[in-house]
Amino acid sequence: MPRAASSTPVITLTPQTIDLELYAGDGVSLRLIVNYPTGEPIDLSGEITAQVRDERGAAEALADFAIDPALVDDGIVVITLTGEQTSSFHDNDIPPITVIGTIDTVADLPATNNAISDQYIIAEDNHYYKWSGTVWEDQGLVPPPTPFLTFRGVWDCQWLPEGSTLPLTLVQGNVTSSLDVTRPSS
Repeated sequence: MPRAASSTPVITLTPQTIDLELYAGDGVSLRLIVNYPTGEPIDLSGEITAQVRDERGAAEALADFAIDPALVDDGIVVITLTGEQTSSFHDNDIPPITVIGTIDTVADLPATNNAISDQYIIAEDNHYYKWSGTVWEDQGLVPPPTPFLTFRGVWDCQWLPEGSTLPLTLVQGNVTSSLDVTRPSS
């Protein structure tokens, strides 16, 4: 019995991966050209999406590329990630200290059942205290959060052809975004 014709075209992707190395604040636009092996353009009508995630398989996208579908009939799509989006990868603050909680005053620090290195922030003076094993030691002011210096994640561009329920990955890769320490911070 002959196989039924598929509404999803069979294509070969070259390259299959493109790794992006960016500085925070720099954007990127990629022009993807999708052709049949014969060189004829593939009509990319349907839905095209492109996202950055912190890891492959993560359900939530950290950023969505803007999609310019103007030339999809000719097998061309332009995807763009803005500088504001690459900067946002560094907004996920890393707490400089790990604390159990915040309490009102030093007098409220627990006297029993403490583990070495337990830490509390004292609300009245914004200092944090660390349990040494015998006493609470003042560690000074709570330092401000520091941004990720380098973000590492993944990206991909998917195409869901009209009439299909299976998306195709057009291209994927790793993405690295670094803070450029030579630029003034905003």
